[in-house]
Amino acid sequence: MTMETVTVRGRRLAYADAGGPGAPVLALHGHFGRARAFAGLAAALAPEFRVIALEQRGHGLSAHADDMSPDAYVADAAAFVRATGLGPLALLGHSMGGVVAFQLAARHPELVRALIIEEAGALNRRPEVAHPVLDVRDWPRRAPTLGAARWRTAGSRTPATSWRAPSNAPTAGGSSSTTRPWCGRRKH
Repeated sequence: MTMETVTVRGRRLAYADAGGPGAPVLALHGHFGRARAFAGLAAALAPEFRVIALEQRGHGLSAHADDMSPDAYVADAAAFVRATGLGPLALLGHSMGGVVAFQLAARHPELVRALIIEEAGALNRRPEVAHPVLDVRDWPRRAPTLGAARWRTAGSRTPATSWRAPSNAPTAGGSSSTTRPWCGRRKH
């Protein structure tokens, strides 16, 4: 994917374009996301589809803004589709990008041919808790044992490690259908 920029609504927006002759798919990432997160998808869908991934305002190489509202994201995406002449197109939204995709399809149906939503809530609004932001500046945190990791997180705002999910990753003993702590899952 090549990174390019376009100016819409007076704002520089970056995007990654897989190129090719396929039908365009506009991919919208979630909070903390980047356009290049869709590179694997672009490779898998080529040549039938051409994935164009927009780096939304305040993310990656796109210009920052004071207004980070869902309405601003939607207006940017609509202006991007119009400026590039890609519509109507398939629209893919992940997480916060899914909220934007829902709203873009509802407000500008002439720009959207198909809608694909992956892990998105119905709303994108201010959190209702006092300190919603998880500080990840010192991540990943390392600990010699799971017990030591739990001790380090006790009393902090770090998510509890008691949440468990099934994993097929082999354990030290060789078994694979176990339940392991979320924070301890291995990459494979």
